[in-house]
Order: sequence, then structure tokens, then C-alpha cells
Amino acid sequence: MALTESHRHLGKGLDVVATLPPSRDRDGKELDLRALLGTAWMALRGWAAPEVSISVRPALGLAKSLGRHQADQPWSG
Repeated sequence: MALTESHRHLGKGLDVVATLPPSRDRDGKELDLRALLGTAWMALRGWAAPEVSISVRPALGLAKSLGRHQADQPWSG
């Protein structure tokens, strides 16, 4: 139940972030949410679940553009 709720809340967070004007701060928020959402999907369905890739794939470009290379600390910006 908690994982299902987390997916819903993180998805809503991504919807809200999408309404913000483009900026490094907005990209950082999206990256953090995507990293957390990918982790939540892994916990619920396993690392090979298609939802993991769908959630995390856009995060790679964001991380590169922000110069964030520490995958184990998505919140450290």
C-alpha cells in the first residue's frame, strides 16, 4: 500500500514540476523525483520492470546537464 501511494504522489510531483518554467532548479526537482520514482518501482516490481526504465531514462539527460554524477545521492544537488 505504501509503495502504491508513493508512486501516486511522486507522479503528481512530476506533473507539478512540469508546470514550472524551465530552469536548473526545475530540472533538479524533476531529477530527484524521477530517481525516487524509479527506486519505488524497483521496490514494487523489480529492477527489470518497464516502469523503472520509463521513470529513470529521462533522468540521465537531466543528470548530465546538471553535472550530477552521484547516482546514490539524487537529493544532493
